[in-house]
Amino acid sequence: MLTKAIRPSRDAPEYVDFPRPAPQLLKSFSAIGSHHLEYGFPSTHSTNSVSIALFFFAHIHHLATADTAVISPELYTLLCTILSLYAFSVVFGRLYTAMHSFTDCIAGVILGASIWWWHTDWAGIPCYIQASNPIHNILTLLGFGKIDASSGSLIVYIGKGLSAGEWTERWVSQGGWEVPLILIPLCLLAVHHHPQPVDDCPCFEDSIAILSVVLGVFVSRWVMCYTQFALPEIIVMPGSGWSFATNEWGQVERGLSDIFLWWSVAALKMAVGQFSSF
Repeated sequence: MLTKAIRPSRDAPEYVDFPRPAPQLLKSFSAIGSHHLEYGFPSTHSTNSVSIALFFFAHIHHLATADTAVISPELYTLLCTILSLYAFSVVFGRLYTAMHSFTDCIAGVILGASIWWWHTDWAGIPCYIQASNPIHNILTLLGFGKIDASSGSLIVYIGKGLSAGEWTERWVSQGGWEVPLILIPLCLLAVHHHPQPVDDCPCFEDSIAILSVVLGVFVSRWVMCYTQFALPEIIVMPGSGWSFATNEWGQVERGLSDIFLWWSVAALKMAVGQFSSF
């Protein structure tokens, strides 16, 4: 989701060439720098915040509306409020600091919502349209929704996703050698043809780095599925003081050797992660 939001929102400014707000608007802030010289359409922050907020909203809505609800309506309302405040604070913050114009943020919000809609497999919110409503015949003619056999109403699912993310995951996990043969050249081509920004911008490095992350995730996922090399679903870290047997967690007593083992494994993981990034 982040990749789909970062890359288009970072390529677009270099092609659209809409400058950020005038530098006079930034005088009240201590660190002006050369941000006003960069292109700012659309707002990457707005795109990311909206797409991520909608991504988590879809999961929360599923947990609250499932046949056996996992979360209560009160918790659902609280979590939706937090997500709304998060998205609003990011978008408003870009306007308040004069880093983007209203046009930049509106375009970023629309782009983020569109990317989420294209990626998600969210079932949507059912909307019932009575047979007497003129819109009923129009939507039926266009092939939208389905007819409720009992009432004759047309059920249209508002916001139903296009499931591109699910399709991509299925293609990667079930595909053959065409998966790496397509993904590797495609990602290398995307890096090579990335538009060079006018000034140094960390967003440029972000969009390049995220491609390598996605390529590594997809190719490693394909290798695991293609070779059918599978690890246990739950792996207990050595020396953690926990055990998992017969689908139950249990706490075991830890000694100095367990503590030393845990810290050694943690340090090794950190060192491998650091060295693999270079």
